[in-house]
Amino acid sequence: MTLQTTFFTVIEQFFNWYHREGRSLPWREQPEPYPVFLSEVILQQTRVEQGLAYFHRFMDTFPTVQDLANATEEEVLKLWQGLGYYSRARNLHKAAKHLMEIHQGIFPSNFNELIKIPGVGPYTARAILAFAFSKPEVAADGNIWRVTSRFFGLNNEFPSKKTMELTQELWKDWVVQQPSVFNNAMMDLGSGICTPKQPKCEQCPLQSQCFSFPSGAWVNLPFKEKKTKVKPLTLVYLISKSDGKVLMKKRTENTIWANMYDFPEITFPSHWDSEMDIQEEISKNSRVRTVHSVAKQSFHLLSHRKIQPFFCFVDFVPILQLEREEKWIPLEQIHELPVPKIIESLIATF
Repeated sequence: MTLQTTFFTVIEQFFNWYHREGRSLPWREQPEPYPVFLSEVILQQTRVEQGLAYFHRFMDTFPTVQDLANATEEEVLKLWQGLGYYSRARNLHKAAKHLMEIHQGIFPSNFNELIKIPGVGPYTARAILAFAFSKPEVAADGNIWRVTSRFFGLNNEFPSKKTMELTQELWKDWVVQQPSVFNNAMMDLGSGICTPKQPKCEQCPLQSQCFSFPSGAWVNLPFKEKKTKVKPLTLVYLISKSDGKVLMKKRTENTIWANMYDFPEITFPSHWDSEMDIQEEISKNSRVRTVHSVAKQSFHLLSHRKIQPFFCFVDFVPILQLEREEKWIPLEQIHELPVPKIIESLIATF
């Protein structure tokens, strides 16, 4: 058997494996640019199982780019609520507006125009080109790089421009065969078989050609980048109801949960543990007249923060000077506002 014959045999086996074992996902059944783009944005930092419900929610509410562009940012954030990494939702909205203003709502089919869209980087651009336009691009996410690293025995740092270009070069003869099938197969292989720990090598359709399989070198591949140091934060919410309203604030740009609504707060750059200590500290606040109760909540984890929340029910002083972005919201309206997950369960009780 010639080397070329072996090459095409392996590709055929790989694609057959995907057609037999691949996941059935709505954006694969409907590989148009908008659903593909929406799925890629949702699945950044999100598992497929969790993202599916949000994908359907957005497609039902905003079935076209124009529908999304015509929505308010608050409507988009409210629909995104609970998924986290809210900059994705804001960029999704900006992207729709950009597409309407520049491209009449039609996705461009070239890389240089795609990466001008807000929130679209090299990976997302390549994913749109491969899945929606059948262009021979490798959408190298973490799953695909893990397969690449182990299959070829590479220990390059990822993500980096050099590694992305190398990935394109290594798989160019594979992806050109069927771009969408290749990328989907690689993603499913990385998520289901070539997993970070305890990969199922005996089930892998690429096992016969894999550099790492005979030696077990997969243990050290790929290169593991240093994790972002997670900093502690105590977040004390001051919650006050009066005359059927509750005092809330809209978070400003360049803060966590930007443009979402929560309550006036006090923060401390360390973890406090005692409700009594928190109550004593809040009692000193010049805006607070009475502290009724303090309730410590479970830790809330972000990529860069470990937050210890406290919910403090208070009365503010009679003549309260509202700070910027603060306003009294009627209780019947607060369920329409986008709020961070950290206060979702509390809001549900109002």
